[in-house]
Amino acid sequence: MAPQMLDDSNLLKACLEGKTEAFGALVQKYQAYVRTLTYSATSDVEKSEEIAQEVFIIAWRNLSQLRDTTKFKSWLYQITHHEIVKFYKTKKHDIIYHAAPVDNAREVAASAANPVENALSRERRQAIHEALGRIPTHYREPLILFYWEGRSIRQVAQMYELNEDTA
Repeated sequence: MAPQMLDDSNLLKACLEGKTEAFGALVQKYQAYVRTLTYSATSDVEKSEEIAQEVFIIAWRNLSQLRDTTKFKSWLYQITHHEIVKFYKTKKHDIIYHAAPVDNAREVAASAANPVENALSRERRQAIHEALGRIPTHYREPLILFYWEGRSIRQVAQMYELNEDTA
């Protein structure tokens, strides 16, 4: 794709013309942002990626509803927020969500062999989850981008439209 096509407005116009590679470029640009929002809300890597995927599917299907192409990031945030709320509403009643995956059977057996390490690992995860939960969202999301997504300070600053010192 030509360099002049890389801004959101041009990419969105190309998407509306049916060019899927333009949407791919938008997904690549905003994927870390959406996954950070979903992980920040769920503290579950797999679930956050599943919700993020659904967000982009919804965005693709509803692109024609976006009236102002300069507001794509805000629109994507609204979709993400809606999907997170939907996740929490359905999670309460989803017995499958609360069940341990069959793929984890070996891990469970291995962890049973070393219950002390298993308990320490569980405590660490819980402590990290609680600590992240106490941090305000506007600080938590950049932390997740930096440490979990491996983004540079420059990339985090660009995503949140901040200078690098602030990031």
